[in-house]
Amino acid sequence: MKIKVTESQYNKIKLIKENEEQIAKFKKLCDEKSAELDKIYSKITFESVGDILSMNLNIKNIGKIVYGIEDFMYKAKKQFMSMYGVDDDGEIESAIYDMAEVVTDKATNLTLILDKLEDIQQYQEEFNLTAQFNNVKPLEI
Repeated sequence: MKIKVTESQYNKIKLIKENEEQIAKFKKLCDEKSAELDKIYSKITFESVGDILSMNLNIKNIGKIVYGIEDFMYKAKKQFMSMYGVDDDGEIESAIYDMAEVVTDKATNLTLILDKLEDIQQYQEEFNLTAQFNNVKPLEI
């Protein structure tokens, strides 16, 4: 079955298809950045308190990586919206915002966790919290 459309209708259909392709690319980018944040979260979650107190985990560097991902997503979202002329009220803008929000929410929460872990390390440096426990040795099983 064939449908006849005007040139302006064809141009609108073409624009919609291009937007869908670009949204799919943006979604893939968001998924990749979300997976990176998941790996970082997994890494810090399975570290022991001892590793954190002994400074075996470089919280500042991890924080820089998380901030870099968050900043990258902010810029990517702005660039996408400006490059494709997405308006602030449309469905496309809402979809872009929702996709990017998954990543930025993870980054924000991870930053809060890292800030507290960094506080613990600073307390360790300042007050040597573990000095009173030198007699405690790890058990080897």
